[in-house]
Amino acid sequence: MKNKYFHFCITILTLIFVISCTSDNQDDLPPPNRVTNVYAVGTEEIPSTPANFFVPRVWKDSSAVINLTSIVRDADINSIFVSGSNVYTAGTEFYSTTSHIAKIWKNGVVSNLTDGTKSATVNGIYVSGNDVYVVGSEKVSIGSRNSYAKIWKNGVGTNLTDGSKDAEALGIFISGNDVYVCGNEEGNSVITIAKYWKNGVPTNLTNGQNGAVANSIFVSGNNIYVIVNENLPNSWKSMPKIWKNGVITNLTTGINDAYAYSIFVNENDTYAVGFENDSNGTHRAKIWKNGVGTSLAPGTQWGIARSVFVSNNDVYVGGNEGKFARIWKNGVPMNLNSGTFSAGVNAIYVAN
Repeated sequence: MKNKYFHFCITILTLIFVISCTSDNQDDLPPPNRVTNVYAVGTEEIPSTPANFFVPRVWKDSSAVINLTSIVRDADINSIFVSGSNVYTAGTEFYSTTSHIAKIWKNGVVSNLTDGTKSATVNGIYVSGNDVYVVGSEKVSIGSRNSYAKIWKNGVGTNLTDGSKDAEALGIFISGNDVYVCGNEEGNSVITIAKYWKNGVPTNLTNGQNGAVANSIFVSGNNIYVIVNENLPNSWKSMPKIWKNGVITNLTTGINDAYAYSIFVNENDTYAVGFENDSNGTHRAKIWKNGVGTSLAPGTQWGIARSVFVSNNDVYVGGNEGKFARIWKNGVPMNLNSGTFSAGVNAIYVAN
């Protein structure tokens, strides 16, 4: 009996050891392969007679995959959002100098947000659950100088401003049940004031002494981050800034003209992208991480970085250098077109 009991105990202990080792080894296994798709949207010049057209482009993993319009008129695409298997893009098609139609495309299928009687533009898109939000502007009336800053939810438009002053909505972010929109509205002296709206309620980010716009907004926890570009006093130069919960951080010294377009927050790191002129006055595509700037395109060509997205600790930036539409991954450039004709990236989205 003692021998049988002894062997039984050894067998149980051996099984426990094997199971324990197997569990430990599972922890050591690498994670399953994660498929990463990098989407970029922008425009590309197409040869035509009597004049070339700029048509919207959607690139997926560096290949142009979706034709959004027929090549009969200029169009621009400014924003993208990927939700599950659906790719949403938003932009503007230019029918005439006074008729711009705001549009969204879902997997390449177009829906008009406006009818063209009053010129409109689209600047941002965000998808939350089954709801699709788009922001931009629409003229108050035919021939009017002023535009409403506007948001469309599932195709239904709501004015964020009363139309008494010119305004525009440029960026959108949704956190929980709260909808944040950033943009600008003219003040009493026709100087633009940067602002954001939370659920339609405005907050001024600048005091109206110098012209300013708010281009991009990001919400992380209880923190609200906004890209603000403000003109320097008595100067044509612009200084990009990050507004965080009322605290302003300048991204440049103001010696050179500079501008920021997009912001992304990943854990404790804040990324902004745009351009800063060099000593020769040439735009240089640039990224700022936690306020420290790095040139993305140190060559001789004119360049701009317009969008930033962080995924799995990889930093993706979209923009252009010279005639090339370009994505930089962790600072390494990749061209999306041949460079024969001009092209550029306006927004990127990374889906896993």
